[in-house]
Amino acid sequence: MQPSDGSNAKGLRLVSQSDLNDCGNGGQIVVRRMGKSKTLAVIAHMAKKAFSIVDVSNPTKPELVFQQPAYAGTLSHKARIYDDRYLVLNCEKARDPSVTTFDSGFRIFDLKDEGNPKEISFTRVQGDGIHRFWVDPEESLLYAPSYIDGFSGRILLIFDISQPQRPRVICRWWYPGQNVSAGEVPFWAKENRSFRAHGPPIRIRDRIYLGYWDAGVLILDCSDIARLNLVSQRNLCPPYGGCTHTVLPITREIAGRKWIAVTDEAIGDYPNADLDKFLWLMDVTNEKNIVPVSAYRVNDPKLFSRLTVGSFGPHNLNENDLSVANNELYVCWYSGGVRVLDITDPFSLREKAYFIPKHDPKKQAAIQTNDLCVDERGLIYCIDRWGAGLHILEKYAT
Repeated sequence: MQPSDGSNAKGLRLVSQSDLNDCGNGGQIVVRRMGKSKTLAVIAHMAKKAFSIVDVSNPTKPELVFQQPAYAGTLSHKARIYDDRYLVLNCEKARDPSVTTFDSGFRIFDLKDEGNPKEISFTRVQGDGIHRFWVDPEESLLYAPSYIDGFSGRILLIFDISQPQRPRVICRWWYPGQNVSAGEVPFWAKENRSFRAHGPPIRIRDRIYLGYWDAGVLILDCSDIARLNLVSQRNLCPPYGGCTHTVLPITREIAGRKWIAVTDEAIGDYPNADLDKFLWLMDVTNEKNIVPVSAYRVNDPKLFSRLTVGSFGPHNLNENDLSVANNELYVCWYSGGVRVLDITDPFSLREKAYFIPKHDPKKQAAIQTNDLCVDERGLIYCIDRWGAGLHILEKYAT
């Protein structure tokens, strides 16, 4: 039986939804408990606004408490909360070829009053800006894939944000061949590929795990944070489609082995592109020899038959829980909505639940579930890229 709200679901049901004041597009959503009783969701937008703050303390009645106007020519679609007090927001050149003036770098806001956040710093980078970044609360560091003048594609910048009013860059790392201003040659360009940092770059002890688009999975040694070194690399492109997006290190062993979950982003309109994009589970027990052992993709002929535009394939993973509690891996699948995978047997992944929001053709050409996170209550929050808004979900036994 299908849900009465018009969604297509199994094992997940809708708790509530919000169109975010007719700004239902989002690049990233983060949810954090602030203090003893308040839980906030921050949505960084693809258009119309820079970010929204929603009080989700009562998940059945999400309350929009603040929206920040967009910055001219600037895409601010990635956000993190740092130290339970500060909001960090990326600034990247908008995807419009006519844009010539834009902000490039990142902003930090004080969330002491969530209804009136105050910008306390803007850190500029010389280039087209910062993409999906990671905030390291233990070391007060920000790991930022960044377009920098003089380089081919995004490189990795690391900032010290221990003083949020005065961030400072402490490291620049790039894949050999990217530094064209120094005479390096991006050998991959002749094959129509792109080597560039994506993210988020996630640090676990003295290792950083990073998706590097058509260069695949990278593991970096960060024992000296100012001088990173490449430990190992696993690239499946070719023969697969590349666009390695997220590398999620799982912080506990499963079946006596160490793992990373990896998504290769779907970027073309289905069915004419991206048929070779997967979510991969890779064995990193021997980090010098990263081994792909299982792959997953949505296989639903009825769903395929209804698709004419939009991406259909993997994007973001739940980054709130690196331990992957209960062996449940949550992934966005664009037109395929939210997917929950059981990884108890990492050699044989099993789809456990899914939720595809109701499509409103008056608001968008297709569902494009772009990002998600799971809070400490076990609630799932997902945001659409094209306008379907915020959906709050809960699991139920099937």
